[in-house]
Amino acid sequence: IERLYEVLNRKGSEAIVMRWKQYSDILGKRVSITTHRKTIEGRVEDLTLDGALQVRLDHGEITDVFSGDVEILP
Repeated sequence: IERLYEVLNRKGSEAIVMRWKQYSDILGKRVSITTHRKTIEGRVEDLTLDGALQVRLDHGEITDVFSGDVEILP
């Protein structure tokens, strides 16, 4: 964790997010995400610099999700 904190201080969040994307297997997959307010379904498009999942909902709208229970759909 110390090493990542140093990277964050030197290079900003973009360096960490880029590495996170390299190891992530959720990008491009259909998901169901349950938040404290609702459940949404869509395809994960990206990971934002502030750590949100960008999800394209079934009707085309893109929304940022910061927290919730994520289930990868078949």
